[in-house]
Amino acid sequence: MVRYLSKHADNTIVRLVRNKAATEQKVAEELKDDAPAKIHIVAADMDSYDSLKNAAAETSFLTGGAIDYLIANAAYVPVGKEFFKPIGDVATDPEKLEADLNKMIKTNVTGNIFLYSLFMPLILMSQTKKVICITSGLAEVDTCNSSKAAMNLATCKFNAQYKKDGVLFIDICPGMVDHGNGIDPATCTYTLNEYCPPLLPASLTKITVTPEEMAQAGELMGKFAANFPDFKGPSQSADTIPAIVKTWEDASLEKGHGGGFLPHTGIPGKWL
Repeated sequence: MVRYLSKHADNTIVRLVRNKAATEQKVAEELKDDAPAKIHIVAADMDSYDSLKNAAAETSFLTGGAIDYLIANAAYVPVGKEFFKPIGDVATDPEKLEADLNKMIKTNVTGNIFLYSLFMPLILMSQTKKVICITSGLAEVDTCNSSKAAMNLATCKFNAQYKKDGVLFIDICPGMVDHGNGIDPATCTYTLNEYCPPLLPASLTKITVTPEEMAQAGELMGKFAANFPDFKGPSQSADTIPAIVKTWEDASLEKGHGGGFLPHTGIPGKWL
């Protein structure tokens, strides 16, 4: 998303990250030739109110006290073998399930509520006034089994509070996007992408799964294909990001999108 938005010279981008030094190096290496926009990297941790408060103050300084768009994209997703299991099977390890749920609520819900609240003064000072939560199709009411559903509700609550001020809050589902994570059926391993090693123990960057767990992952993909016949697998970021941006640009309070769940396809209910 930073790569796509940075192609416009009149954009100023503030990216909140946990690992500032590594991100600055990556931006310098990968965007030096095709990023005329101003890109600022600000350290922030979604699990820390004080960290987000400091990030809001730094962002205000960098942007002159206003931002047009706030994009809530951070989320915690368990990366162990439970990723492939249904919730009933995960519950057989109660301590890990409780720890994961507590972590997801803290990061995906509470952290984003703090993010919204702390950055609202900057949004209110702009003319555009749009807050976008990048959510999940699994958080849609009809298929709800995700902590993102709680974040969607929080987005609706904020929309109810601030629509009188002309602020649009929306949830956008990007569908299934290829971030470099992959399953190798030959070796039964699940490899996490290059962004994870600095943040995770090395033992978690390549996870061995059982044939049964591989079958469960295949069953999930089969359900996606059954519900969305033209689903061919994860899309590429280069194709998905422009669709997401178009979705939030087209959305407005006047059109009734406030607090709404919008798939990047632009077709209600079609998030894959």
